[in-house]
Amino acid sequence: MSKNPIRILYMEDEVDAAQLVRNRLEKLGYHIDLAANGEEGLNLYRQGYYDVVAVDQHMPFVDGLTVLRRLAVAGNLPPVIMVTG
Repeated sequence: MSKNPIRILYMEDEVDAAQLVRNRLEKLGYHIDLAANGEEGLNLYRQGYYDVVAVDQHMPFVDGLTVLRRLAVAGNLPPVIMVTG
């Protein structure tokens, strides 16, 4: 990986699944920020820069589809991965 790792924002309400993904991707050199729900994820997104956004479909407060709609309205959306069981 380069000096500046790829930054990923991962919105996932299942703590164990989020930690597992974070641990595996960090071992590969990626930087992962976790959000426990869509509302928290939207706040993190507004505060930083992300190369990729991964969003769980079913989350409390703001679900994944609503997150995607809100991000799309903001414009200049990075690649997005919808995660669902």
